[in-house]
Amino acid sequence: MLLKTLLISATAALAAPIACEQPQEHVETNSNSNSNPKYSLNAIMPGQGAVGMKALQVRGDSIVYGLTQGFSYFKLEAVGDNLVNVESEGQPPKELYAADNGELVINEHPASVGKGYNGGWEFEGENSVKSVTYYGVNEWYSCTSEDDPLHGGQVVYVKKGDNYACKDPIHFTVAATKE
Repeated sequence: MLLKTLLISATAALAAPIACEQPQEHVETNSNSNSNPKYSLNAIMPGQGAVGMKALQVRGDSIVYGLTQGFSYFKLEAVGDNLVNVESEGQPPKELYAADNGELVINEHPASVGKGYNGGWEFEGENSVKSVTYYGVNEWYSCTSEDDPLHGGQVVYVKKGDNYACKDPIHFTVAATKE
């Protein structure tokens, strides 16, 4: 019993936080600080529950899913004004938006907060998993890549207007997991 008490005390001491101050010249003053919420996005296929959950991926300037090579996983950073930036390993932050046909596209520049316009991204829910809407729309679907059907994967769209971007789209729900 004494050994058990000593082990628990030693473990607690090792796990205790250590406070240290950073020199003033190394403190970050970036407006897109780590206080902005970050999310991972997943497509949830109907009727398949957690088994049908597919992480969304970046390929080129498109958001896709289902690839096994030539892609990156990413996180979304909600930077304010309902704008989001894609953060992918080895790349600077870039704004995510939906083109006129609904295709999710990555801009070459990061979102500009406070410039007088709002993006349409909203993440709603009480738990760490949130529903995702774009300008109030939550009808998500995918189409097989027209540029490279063999390697391009399923390109992700949000429904805009009356028509779909392809014949026989695959419909699903998009959920965001808060990091």
